[in-house]
Amino acid sequence: MESYTLTDNHDLFIYDPKQYYRNSDWLYSIVKQVRLRLNIHSVALYMFDSWADQYTCVQSISEQAVKLPEQLPNTIINKVNKYKRLSHKLIQELDEDNVFERISIASIDDEDGTIGYFLFFAEDKDDLSHDQKNQVIQTVEDMSIIIMELRRARYSIAQANKYENMFNITQKFHSSMNPRDVLAEITEIIYSIYPNFNCELYLSKNYQEDLSLPIKEFIYNEKYADQASAQAFLTGKLKIEATDDSITLYAPFNGKQGVYGVMQLRSTEINYIPNSEVEFIRILANTAGNALENAQLYQQSNLLIQDLQLINTFAHELNKLDCITSITKFIKKQFQTSFNAGEIGFVLINDVGKYEVEAESTRLFHAEKNREDVHFLLDQVKKEKEAIFISDLQKQFEGIGLPYQSVILLPMIQTDQLIGIIVVLHPEAYYFTFDQYKLMISLVQHSTLAFDNIILREKLEQSVITDYLTKLYSREYLDEKCLEHLEKDQRGIFLLLDLDDFKLINDSFGHDVGDTVLIQVSNIIRREIDGKGFAARWGGEELAVYLPEANAQMGRVFANKLLTLIEHSTKPRVTASIGLASWDNYLKLTLDELLDQADQALYKAKRLGKNQYQIITSI
Repeated sequence: MESYTLTDNHDLFIYDPKQYYRNSDWLYSIVKQVRLRLNIHSVALYMFDSWADQYTCVQSISEQAVKLPEQLPNTIINKVNKYKRLSHKLIQELDEDNVFERISIASIDDEDGTIGYFLFFAEDKDDLSHDQKNQVIQTVEDMSIIIMELRRARYSIAQANKYENMFNITQKFHSSMNPRDVLAEITEIIYSIYPNFNCELYLSKNYQEDLSLPIKEFIYNEKYADQASAQAFLTGKLKIEATDDSITLYAPFNGKQGVYGVMQLRSTEINYIPNSEVEFIRILANTAGNALENAQLYQQSNLLIQDLQLINTFAHELNKLDCITSITKFIKKQFQTSFNAGEIGFVLINDVGKYEVEAESTRLFHAEKNREDVHFLLDQVKKEKEAIFISDLQKQFEGIGLPYQSVILLPMIQTDQLIGIIVVLHPEAYYFTFDQYKLMISLVQHSTLAFDNIILREKLEQSVITDYLTKLYSREYLDEKCLEHLEKDQRGIFLLLDLDDFKLINDSFGHDVGDTVLIQVSNIIRREIDGKGFAARWGGEELAVYLPEANAQMGRVFANKLLTLIEHSTKPRVTASIGLASWDNYLKLTLDELLDQADQALYKAKRLGKNQYQIITSI
């Protein structure tokens, strides 16, 4: 958008008697004609300056230099009635040098009142005799008609220029859908029309990143509530403050839906702002306010469309994913791209209420040193079950050691159940906007359904392949996994474990205690093979373990450890017998052959006294 600037042809747009009248040839001609017509020493013309609310000397002509006051004293004005000869006291007040014997003053009047004064100076008191009074009055009236007509013409042209330019300004405002352009335009216009003012813009929305504009932060709290700027913002009405050395005008940017800021105009060069200019500034500010509102609404609508498109694409892509790892990987990438997240963590809550950090979480969430601080933040969400937006972490929670200030905590809630929390971090304070926070909430709501569906599906799948009592895999699933590893691995170990004299446990203590013992042994096995293999309930009190890529020696060590743990960790105490079978590239075995070897080894361990392991390495 092109910037609007006043040219030299727009000088009538500003009503400035001190500048305009002094540069006016026609006023000089009038004053000169008055002096010649009355044949007197000097003539001065004072015109009303609406910006100073006083009568200012705009033209004078004299045979020699005359020292006159810039402003006509009120003591003289109050004593003038059409035409008056000044007293000796008033002459001294007007002219301290007392050069003139006689000074007279005549008012220039129109229907609205007095618009100026002629002052006549004579070195001889007879130069303006009583007989000349009628001539003086007539001359002043004749010249007043000319002055008033020229003044009206000038004022009409000025008003026409002013509102023609207002029309052009309005068109320019509404041709831009960029708030920054509107703010730049209003600033340029103010400095062009009112160069004696300093302009500052106090805005309700942050544009302070643009250092080329005179934008200030708008602060509203109890401390600043009584200030004129705050009152102008709250009421939507223009305010003026005047002191001995300055005058300040506060014009609110009013839109149809609210107030978008306040324009502050301050000057130390004027004492008063005419009502016509106040009204013009009010209209200008309201025009800018409407344009700013339209630009912001346009941008917001575009952002809303972009957000809806993002949400739609996000939900569509989520529906294609079939595991938690792929979902967390997708969300991490999306949040890093859309919000420039520094760190992002995915924490699921298991059936016993413990936090489980997903693998795709960034490094910070896997570091043990950050665990306490991260859990503290997670506990805040767990307590409230609501999203939390923290703009300055250190300020809100002292003692937190995380090197991040902007924190967003997003709960995943399904059917009133908290299933997990997504944590988004950035090192800078106040980095994320509230609109970004709301968008993240929308995205997480869609993510929650995907998480919950996959968790339920995995639980269902797990229940199919898992023994309900021991939580170990089923025999069928073990067979499938062993077949896979026999095809792709280089070696492996299969262990078949049977609890010794388990029938005696059931007969002595009951089947419930027997089940408890079986669960104890299963927990020992699951804990010991964590990440190293997989185990299954083979049937009854028989359990099986497969260790991929393990050799015979590793199998012996593992079997010995299991025997010791089972004997000393079960209550009531129970022992076990273990049969081992191994295979490698030199001894290729089918699954049936591997199982048969383990079964033979188990039988041998039972026959040789129980509470031991045996291994068969060849058929």
